[in-house]
Amino acid sequence: MELFGKIDLKPWQLEKHLAMKEIQILIEEKIKTNKNILLGKGKQK
Repeated sequence: MELFGKIDLKPWQLEKHLAMKEIQILIEEKIKTNKNILLGKGKQK
């Protein structure tokens, strides 16, 4: 597997790596959404 350069990940390691990436993306999206809600609340009133 030359997907990640020199790192030779086993299938389960790859799954874990991808899952961690997905979680990271979800967290970032949630933070963005929360910031928008916080910023938006002041404008709504």
